Amino acid sequence: SRGLVGWKREGSIICYYIKDERVKKLYNLLIEEEENGR
Repeated sequence: SRGLVGWKREGSIICYYIKDERVKKLYNLLIEEEENGR
């Protein structure tokens, strides 16, 4: 998707590269949901 350059996951470590601030906010929301789901 636009703004999301890379996504790499190893265990609980997630590395990401974001250009668009809006995408960053959406990404953070996804991370929060995932953390709460555990």
